[in-house]
Amino acid sequence: MSASSLPLANRSAGQMGAPHRSQRSPERPRGKSKRTLIESACTACQKRKSRCDGQRPSCSRCKALHTDCEYNAEAGESRWSALRRKSNMLERERDEARELVAALHSRTESEAQDIYNRVRSSTFSDDMGALIQEVRDATSPRPRLQQQLRPHQQHQDASLHQLDWQQQHAQQSQ
Repeated sequence: MSASSLPLANRSAGQMGAPHRSQRSPERPRGKSKRTLIESACTACQKRKSRCDGQRPSCSRCKALHTDCEYNAEAGESRWSALRRKSNMLERERDEARELVAALHSRTESEAQDIYNRVRSSTFSDDMGALIQEVRDATSPRPRLQQQLRPHQQHQDASLHQLDWQQQHAQQSQ
């Protein structure tokens, strides 16, 4: 009886025991693989979805195509490590920006205007760290500044009190 004359159930059962060639895994030699892994591909090769050899400062494909070759990762740094580093940097910048906004909200109008003007006149990457440190250091009023304000404030309070007393006295005498 041929396999085609057998019922369908018997045909599949008879073939189940026989190994398929596609199920067997091909054996590879245990030597060095053909492809070498690189830590990170350049942005041009990533964009082209082509194999990058990772040569620095310019990979061989970018040299051959005369294109700019830039890497997001440092030499010896994996793509994921570079992304983690970039993420940490962005989180730090976000926290600093939030700290500046909080300082603008909590300061007097003149202090907030001073901070705002300094933010506008500085380059973000260079001067922002120093500006944030100054804002952190100035979280409490300086004692000398408090002493300078006190006599002036006391004089204002006394003047207002005297003016208020004069107005009340004038109303009573009428």
